[in-house]
Amino acid sequence: MQFFSCFTKDARHETPTLWFIFAADLDRARELAKRELMEDKGAIAVDICEADGRLLWTEAAQVHPA
Repeated sequence: MQFFSCFTKDARHETPTLWFIFAADLDRARELAKRELMEDKGAIAVDICEADGRLLWTEAAQVHPA
């Protein structure tokens, strides 16, 4: 299991929300981040980080196509 820090950028708040993921790999962490974006309509993007820095930036537009 790997530990990932996630920061959700939200249209309703200036400060990102910090949350954590324990996942088998980055692909599973990406799936969980996309789920977060789909469930929270105010979410704009999720930044997934590991100790070494940013790994992935997923925007809501990638999950909710217009």
